[in-house]
Amino acid sequence: MSDRLGCLGIILRMLGFSRGPAPLPEPEARVNRSFISDAEADFFHVLKKVVGEHGHVLAQVSLRQLFYFPGGRDTPGRSSWFAKMGSRSVDFLIVDPRTLVPKVGVELDDSTHESKKRMTRDEEVEKVFASGGLPLVRIRLSASYDAKKLAALLMPLLNSHAH
Repeated sequence: MSDRLGCLGIILRMLGFSRGPAPLPEPEARVNRSFISDAEADFFHVLKKVVGEHGHVLAQVSLRQLFYFPGGRDTPGRSSWFAKMGSRSVDFLIVDPRTLVPKVGVELDDSTHESKKRMTRDEEVEKVFASGGLPLVRIRLSASYDAKKLAALLMPLLNSHAH
């Protein structure tokens, strides 16, 4: 294949048209130091102590990375669910300490979860977790957490071999 432009190619280039897309400019990125709220950070420390050696706690895990939607383009609803989950994350994901296989998702619910829009979002996330066979636990935001109650809720899920 020749790289010769020809007359039309030269004229188009002179007019500002080029071959192919323009190069992408260098990114100007910054670290989002508030990707997790103070309340989530406080809960993370409690959760990490409760989980201990039974798992690793990951924060703000993308649902697009966590779940996939089998089938092709013609699978009803697949592309819609894929798009919806693309911008969503779970507050915390507890994974097996050895295999890193997901064991349970944890959502920390504050007052924003009472809005109609957020309730719809939460229902959709719950449907995806249920469809994927991964437990999702919702914890109400609090000034403090009872580690024993949290352990009683999570340990059966962490010790389960179903995931």
